[in-house]
Amino acid sequence: MTDSSSSDPTANELAQMLRMRLGPDSGRRIGAAHTAVLQVLHEMKGQALPVSEIHQTLAGRGNPIKLSGVYRVLEVLEEAQVVQCQWRTSLGRPLRVFGMAMDALPQPAGHHD
Repeated sequence: MTDSSSSDPTANELAQMLRMRLGPDSGRRIGAAHTAVLQVLHEMKGQALPVSEIHQTLAGRGNPIKLSGVYRVLEVLEEAQVVQCQWRTSLGRPLRVFGMAMDALPQPAGHHD
């Protein structure tokens, strides 16, 4: 069982934040797939994941998003500068991994690093 603290954003809050980041003229539709991917990455608390792990996590939660759809969602999230792509090379061959951008979500009130 995961600890779901009250400071975790809801799906609606994540969608609203993403719309704000993209701007009113982006023409992008934000849907359940976008918020589902954001929730997975937000829950990782700074860890970056390969697309295959994001896809597996979503499938385990009953989200029927195709792998190609996860890639498209991540492109939108990168465009909005909500997620960052990195290259992990420690496993022998380069692997793209995605994690939340450091300033993507507001910190809860009273939070200090």
